[in-house]
Amino acid sequence: LISKAERPMIVAGHGVAHREAWDILNQLVAKHEIGVVTSGPISGHFPDEHPLSLSVAPDALMSADLVIFVGQYCMPSPGEYRFSPDVKAIRVHPVQEDLGRNWPLELGIVSDEKLFLEALANKLGAKKRPAWVTEIAAARQKFEKKNLDEYALCLKL
Repeated sequence: LISKAERPMIVAGHGVAHREAWDILNQLVAKHEIGVVTSGPISGHFPDEHPLSLSVAPDALMSADLVIFVGQYCMPSPGEYRFSPDVKAIRVHPVQEDLGRNWPLELGIVSDEKLFLEALANKLGAKKRPAWVTEIAAARQKFEKKNLDEYALCLKL
């Protein structure tokens, strides 16, 4: 699924932060050009400044063809994120009973988050996805412009 995806993304939840897996997450996304959005009560495990950060490019989420939930202990309801209805999903979670509970999955993987990211980084061959990187950059520019425009409007009030 991951190798075939043209626009894959990872939802990096607080399990990634708890397992201190931010370095391997950064290595993985750089090698495979996978977009990342963070979620959960902890932030900082993937920088917003990173060119593959979808946290500051929300319009690109609809184009993702594969979402990999890693360390997402409290799953969102379908519709909380603006994904295509046809998006395929993988969830990595340390507790089997939580897999597929409230999000339809193509694949559920029982694993420690850090060990999964390490195995994935080592197993997948490098893949460039220039169209995806370009789309993320364009969505980021649009998001930043919108924020600046709103900020300027508020300054006028």
